[in-house]
Amino acid sequence: MKSLQPGLLALATFFCIFPVGCGGSNAEQPTIASSEVAVSVDPPAVSLSVSQTQQFTATVTSTSNKNVTWDVNGVAGGTATVGTISSSGLYTAPAQVPSPAQVSVNATSMADPTKSDSANVTISEIAGSGPFTGVLTYHNDNSRTGQNLNESVLSPANVTQSKFGKLFSYPLDGQVFAQPLYVYKVPIDGQNHNVIYVATEHDTVYAFDADNKASSALWSVSFLNSAEGVTPIPSSDLDSPINPEIGVTSTPVIDGNSGTLYVLAATKENGNYVHRLHALDITSGAEKFGGPVVIQGSVPGSGSGSSNGQITFQTKIQLQRPALLLSKGVIYLAWASYNDHGLYHGWVMAYDASTLHQIAIWNDTPNGERGGIWQSGCGLSADSAGDVYVATGNGTFDAQAGGTNYGDSFIKLTLNGSSLSVTDYFTPFNQQTLSDEDSDLGSSGLVLLPDQAGVNPHLGISAGKEGKIYLVNRDHLGKFQSDNDSQIVQSIPDALGTTPDDRNF
Repeated sequence: MKSLQPGLLALATFFCIFPVGCGGSNAEQPTIASSEVAVSVDPPAVSLSVSQTQQFTATVTSTSNKNVTWDVNGVAGGTATVGTISSSGLYTAPAQVPSPAQVSVNATSMADPTKSDSANVTISEIAGSGPFTGVLTYHNDNSRTGQNLNESVLSPANVTQSKFGKLFSYPLDGQVFAQPLYVYKVPIDGQNHNVIYVATEHDTVYAFDADNKASSALWSVSFLNSAEGVTPIPSSDLDSPINPEIGVTSTPVIDGNSGTLYVLAATKENGNYVHRLHALDITSGAEKFGGPVVIQGSVPGSGSGSSNGQITFQTKIQLQRPALLLSKGVIYLAWASYNDHGLYHGWVMAYDASTLHQIAIWNDTPNGERGGIWQSGCGLSADSAGDVYVATGNGTFDAQAGGTNYGDSFIKLTLNGSSLSVTDYFTPFNQQTLSDEDSDLGSSGLVLLPDQAGVNPHLGISAGKEGKIYLVNRDHLGKFQSDNDSQIVQSIPDALGTTPDDRNF
């Protein structure tokens, strides 16, 4: 397993509909034909808590007079009931939620009073303890589809060069490999905030206001303690492609019901290497459920690195790359290696989300070697029944002969009590070649397609380093055939480029 994914810059950049103009003085200025004048208000829709403020801007085109007048629900300057707005477009929400809770902020051109635009503002009380909504996990759902089926703001009309792009940025203390997460209406310091959560390789988690740049983060938490010798892991210790340090690499996951962010942090502590699972309150960053907990465990086996019939999890050589998965009250984590170094294995561990107690542990090559689970950062996926899907990398495979090793395979895991067991799998016919050439099948995760009518209602799709796309039936993954992969729904060879120089890479 060797990663092909480069690092990201240590900068949190926010993209949304952004302001491109503002109201000015009331001095008269020359105009051109009024029929050409147009007004645009940004942002076009916001949600605010009572008494919260929002800066609106108005862009006026096709006239040299850029001035506008502002009103709320048709009343110049607004009222205490629906909120007030200044001549510069600063809106202040009312002290109580109006009825209806949505009001209209309007900007009217001074050059042509028949031309105006509006923004919708939804007012709410300060949020309580949840449930919270937003982008709470990698690619927005446990199927890893990346879909947002409830989009209400973005449209072809406002995702344009003039309205959509970089809004602002915040400096960070390290590289970011984890996907930022977003939560709507989080109560922090007495106000609701739409919050972006970012984790860095310097072992820091930040909570930023997603709508308005502030002088600093809403809160941040560091897992380091230099006085106690707790630092990020230097990349030179591991021959890691992630430079110069390793801290938080995987995407955290948020439980919207409890308002908890789960994150895995790697540290070096006085010569020892430690992985910890943290559970943080999304409103403050405080640790919850008695956390954090140190990751450890072992399984029976005679594979590489075994001793006395046991394989013990070796923190130093195991890279926790896949995004965390929260399914049915259980947190799932998975590990691979740093550039195939060391006597590593692919591991999956399950933890109770409410107690952080370890429930189960599974190793994909207990009597072999390698089989890292990295998936280029994609999280393990889960279906509605709670079954978990894993894609493994180069390593030993002998399941077709009754063995327990699953290198280069798609695995369906079922949690039963304290046991994670394989209930189905698919392995390509050329697995040995894939393994020998380091062409990991598991270089991407398995996306679970939406259920559909037909012969194969439950499908999954993935692709490996070889450039082949695999479409599998989740109800019957297909196991292994020695001569071809005709047992699966479809395979498409050479569908993807295999080097950065390929146009379809």
